[in-house]
Amino acid sequence: MLKEVLQVTSQVELTSHLGYEKNKISDNVNLKNGYNKKKLGSKHDQVDLEIPKEADSGFEPLF
Repeated sequence: MLKEVLQVTSQVELTSHLGYEKNKISDNVNLKNGYNKKKLGSKHDQVDLEIPKEADSGFEPLF
């Protein structure tokens, strides 16, 4: 469940960062561009995440 919450959170953060929803047309030249794999450790387990990325490479999730 933690993985799913973090995945959705990162997608919402990127949408906010870019200013448009997934699969919507935008004048923004900075586009969504796949995913980066990251590992996040917690006191209970390690979570393997796929963090969305964008062409400008300026996005980093807040968590």
